Amino acid sequence: HTEQGLVDVALHGFAHQVSTSQQRTEFAGVPIESQEQKLISGKEFLEKSLGTSIDIFIPPWNSYDLNTLMALSNSGFSTISASKIGDADENSPLFFIPATCAPSDVKNGVSAANKLSYDKPLMVVLFHGYDFKEIDEARGTITFQEFSEIIDWLSAQKNVNIITVDQ
Repeated sequence: HTEQGLVDVALHGFAHQVSTSQQRTEFAGVPIESQEQKLISGKEFLEKSLGTSIDIFIPPWNSYDLNTLMALSNSGFSTISASKIGDADENSPLFFIPATCAPSDVKNGVSAANKLSYDKPLMVVLFHGYDFKEIDEARGTITFQEFSEIIDWLSAQKNVNIITVDQ
């Protein structure tokens, strides 16, 4: 559905494996050259496999550093989506779109956004496949049916627009 604008594909790391035993990260603390190599290889693999351009990056474990931001810019990425506590560079050409809630927090997030004084707040829902009980009974927090009901509820809200990260 990428050609219809319904789904944005993002690169979520290269191998999703830690690069150090000191912290859960694949990118932070890694030399910029290695980061660029991982980003370009992952980007090229996804683009060839899926037949669509990739310019959004979501770092594993929300872990990245200033070198990651530079490597992303050098590798053709336009956007990073991670937690709100990561490094930032005001001179970076990247768009920063932080994740703000899990699927279980959507209704509370919309309620809180309705109370804000500005008229176009942005809420980014972060979830993984294992968040679904049908995929991982132990870690899952929501069923496909419950997720579908949240999407239906969002669609019925007159002041909510569902958009992709690229949009």
